[in-house]
Amino acid sequence: MLVIKQLKKLLTHSNCKDKKILTILKVILWKFNQLTFKKPIISPFSDSTKLVCYPDSSYGGYVFFARYPEVEEMDFIKSIVSDSDTIIDVGANIGAITVLAASKALKGHVHAFEPTPELIPRIHENVALNNLSERVTINQLAVGDENGTIQFTQGSHSEVNKIYKRESGDNTKTLDVRSITLDTYAKNTKIRHIHLLKVDVEGAELLVFRGAKSILRSTDVIVFEVNKNCTQFGYTADELVDHIRTKGFFVFALTSVKLVLINQLGSINQTINLVAVKKTPQAVSKITHYL
Repeated sequence: MLVIKQLKKLLTHSNCKDKKILTILKVILWKFNQLTFKKPIISPFSDSTKLVCYPDSSYGGYVFFARYPEVEEMDFIKSIVSDSDTIIDVGANIGAITVLAASKALKGHVHAFEPTPELIPRIHENVALNNLSERVTINQLAVGDENGTIQFTQGSHSEVNKIYKRESGDNTKTLDVRSITLDTYAKNTKIRHIHLLKVDVEGAELLVFRGAKSILRSTDVIVFEVNKNCTQFGYTADELVDHIRTKGFFVFALTSVKLVLINQLGSINQTINLVAVKKTPQAVSKITHYL
C-alpha cells in the first residue's frame, strides 16, 4: 500500500504528471538497479547541472524520477539567487540545493552544512561533478543553538537523520556530531551578509535561528519548512513563525505560483514550505514577482 501511495504522489508531481509512462519506466529501472547492479546513476538536475544518485538514496531516486524533489522550493531558489550572493545551506543532504545555488551564484559562495558522515562524500562528489568546488565550502557540522557536540539519530535512512533529545529508557541509535551556531560560523569566516539562508533540519529549525541572533540582522531571505516534528523540540509552528517575525521578517507560505503572507498556522499535519523576507527594499525586491 505504501509503494502504491508513493507512486500516486510521484505521478502528480508537476514534472511527472504529463510523463506518466516515462516516470513509471524510470521507477522500474531504479528498482531493478537497486536489486541487481546497485550502481549510482548520473541524472540531469537543473538546466546546467546534474547529480549522482545512489540506489540507497530515496532523495536521489526522486531526483532521477522528477529532477526537483521539492519543486516549489527549488524553483524559488533558482529564481532569486544572484551572481554575487552568499548562500548558507543548512541540512545539505546530497548537495542538491548547494549545487543549484552555486550554479547561479557565479561570483558568490555557498556554505553547506551536513552532519551525517555518509552524505559528506556525496556532496563533494556532486559539487565536483559540476565544477563548483571553488564556489562551495562543505562543513561536516550540525547547526543549532550552541557550539559543541550533540547527539544525532543514526538510522537506516541517513537522509532523515536529525538532532536527537534522548529520553529515559530510549534505545534509539545515535552518533555524536560537532555542532556550531551560525553566529559563530559567520564570525569565524567573516560573513557579514547572507543573501539566502536555506534550513532543512527535520524539526530543529528554531534551534538554528536561536543560534543566529546576530547574522539574521543581515540576512535577506530564509527558505525553511515547518512540520509536526517541531513539537519534539518543544515549540509549535506558530512559535517558529512568531520568532522569525520578531527578527524583522515578513513570513510567507510558498506555493507553486506565489507567496502568501501568513499570520498563524495553527495545528499542522504536513510539511509546509515557508519563506521569510527581511523588511528592507533590497530583500523585498528579490521576491516581488512572487507576490
